[in-house]
Amino acid sequence: MTKTTRVGCLYRVSTKKQVEENDIPMQKNACTAFIESMPSWVLAKEYYEKGVSGYHVSAEQRYVLQQARSDAENGLFDVLLVFMFDRLGRREDETPFIVEWFVGQGIEVWSVKEGQQRFDNRADKLINYIRFWQSGGESEKTSIRVKEKHKQMVEDGVFRGGTPPYGYKLVESENKNQKGYKLKELAIDEKESEVVKTIFKLVCENGYGGHRVAKYLNEREIKTKRGNYWTTDTIMSLLKNPIYKGYYVSGKRPSTRGESKRVSSDNWVYSNERLPHLIIVDEQIWNNAEEIRESRKVKTGKYPRQTKGPLLFVGLAKCSVCGANLGSRYAVKKWTRKKDNQEIKFLQPKYICFGRRATTPCTGQRTFSQKKIDPVVMEEVYAYLNTLQTLDLSSKIDAMQGKIKQNTESDLQDIRKQITKSEKELELLNNEIIKTLTNESSFTAEQLSKIISKKEDELEQLQQGEVKLSEELSISLKEVNAFVELQTMIPNWRQEFEASEVDVQKMLVAKLIDSVVISSDSIDVHFKFNLFDLDPA
Repeated sequence: MTKTTRVGCLYRVSTKKQVEENDIPMQKNACTAFIESMPSWVLAKEYYEKGVSGYHVSAEQRYVLQQARSDAENGLFDVLLVFMFDRLGRREDETPFIVEWFVGQGIEVWSVKEGQQRFDNRADKLINYIRFWQSGGESEKTSIRVKEKHKQMVEDGVFRGGTPPYGYKLVESENKNQKGYKLKELAIDEKESEVVKTIFKLVCENGYGGHRVAKYLNEREIKTKRGNYWTTDTIMSLLKNPIYKGYYVSGKRPSTRGESKRVSSDNWVYSNERLPHLIIVDEQIWNNAEEIRESRKVKTGKYPRQTKGPLLFVGLAKCSVCGANLGSRYAVKKWTRKKDNQEIKFLQPKYICFGRRATTPCTGQRTFSQKKIDPVVMEEVYAYLNTLQTLDLSSKIDAMQGKIKQNTESDLQDIRKQITKSEKELELLNNEIIKTLTNESSFTAEQLSKIISKKEDELEQLQQGEVKLSEELSISLKEVNAFVELQTMIPNWRQEFEASEVDVQKMLVAKLIDSVVISSDSIDVHFKFNLFDLDPA
């Protein structure tokens, strides 16, 4: 009597599209036909992995594969059959050892297209490793091509699909896909875009943080696109999205083999040109909101961390003795009204030195009256503005812009060309590795390893140089934008200040003042823009 050989079949597709196109039934039909062609083979188990990448997802995270391993240990099948070996995975650092593990358990591993994988000698092990090394390389190249395609789509200003961000809706475009269906594109949602403008206004003009903005919207029953209440995280995510100033972006969380990590916005991929049909807020407003958010995150003191309370210079005011920031406190004042003998209470705001709480307490004055601080500082602010109005900042701005174009931008273009060249050279060297295994290369494995290591070091240095230049360019552009903003706001600053609520006033003074150093007998106002530096004469 012929012994029955029990077969376990594993079918896997890596994308949702392959699931919809019925790729698994194709694998199943091929495996079934193969079993029927083998004497004594019978189908005992089937394992389905739908939409699971064999490259990006590690074996430990693949539940179905782990179930197959568990069943193998329990002796539930004798043969593991797949359509092709890459259905088991595409990672050269683990898949070859998975195959070897099954064989070590007494399980024969077969592929419909490639036959049986044996381990009778060292050549078998080498073939097993090379197969998945090549498969991993193909997946890596596919991943690179997909990433490059998405990168080019973003740079060209093409919508990549997905759920539209808040403030936008999907509409049909004139472009069609290969099946003749009209493609979708983003368009501004009139109702939601007004909410977006309100969010940026609350941040830039009123100094609201994410929590206060969310509270503001929730109190007015304004919901998110999904109909939920706003949270601090959803507000902060919205504020960081460059789509609102007209730029597509990708690469916020690049992934390597299924592991993603958020990277600095300097390393994101942006559309090459601003897209007018997507602009909801002016670029200067968006950049200002970003600057405010970053300033508060690292506690630079450039903008008030909160705009509640009547004291104008909390966050800017410092003690001249210990250097600590001055906070706020309220003294309770009482008086009796003569006509009805009623006691009246009111709160009197004061600046207070937080240096008193330090290990070595401050020896300077502890509290300062608002009436003695705010009017004096504002008098200096108005005098400063009067002087600014006599200056022409255009020449200063033109000189800064010229310096940026002449130096940083050209250096950045040069180093990016060098990076592209080094990446291509490194790719050619990596392709040479397979030739060393078959003695077809003019290099030994040791020589090639040294060359690749040296080239990787050169590439890393170039990439670090690019990051440094990008940071310098970003700082220079921010300085130019600051001068442009200063030039714009000078004529109407006082009028706007006097017509505004206190939270808006705090944001306005923060754009002019770097710090206010206070002592018992002096008040020194330090402005962000030195008049001597601004005067072209």
